[in-house]
Amino acid sequence: MATKEIKLTANQIEIIEKYLRGELSMLGTSIKDMKTFMPVITMAEELMLESKEEIGDDLIIWFYNKYKQQQESVNQTDGSTEGKEEV
Repeated sequence: MATKEIKLTANQIEIIEKYLRGELSMLGTSIKDMKTFMPVITMAEELMLESKEEIGDDLIIWFYNKYKQQQESVNQTDGSTEGKEEV
């Protein structure tokens, strides 16, 4: 089964990375950050239910890894080098 495309805004990517750095918690987080994060949680839950994959201990880490894999696949398909470092 093909995974549906994950579409994230720049703000959503920023909030996920903030979460991954441990800078986001359910208590003490701004309303703006929570309004940005809640749709990410919903998308992650929907994808988890559709995929029936083992997600491990953290839904958001699993979801963001899926997003990054998708982006790498798109970049390889279109020949884009955006976001890739030259050696």
